Amino acid sequence: MIPLLTQSYLILFASQVVFRAKVGKHYQLPHKGVIPRELGVVARYKGQRRIADAGFKNPRWVDGELLILDGKFIRDGPVIAFFYWTSNLHLFEFFRRLSLPD
Repeated sequence: MIPLLTQSYLILFASQVVFRAKVGKHYQLPHKGVIPRELGVVARYKGQRRIADAGFKNPRWVDGELLILDGKFIRDGPVIAFFYWTSNLHLFEFFRRLSLPD
């Protein structure tokens, strides 16, 4: 998966864990009225996002939410989004599968 949006924080290299969340019906959070309907949220889970400063200095986990989407919000439909916050930022990142040539 690759992020469609980037921030001033370093996006981790391939094969690094970018976010983590416990998923399944037991862990679902309510999303009606919380997230705009236009995003097409199918499920919402509490999770964490790994961020770091330039040069992968000060890596840390920040609280956030994993969103499973219906894929209709953005053309070519990302189906995963992660919303997270730091002391001065609140960000949505949208992910889609990266297709590599054989």
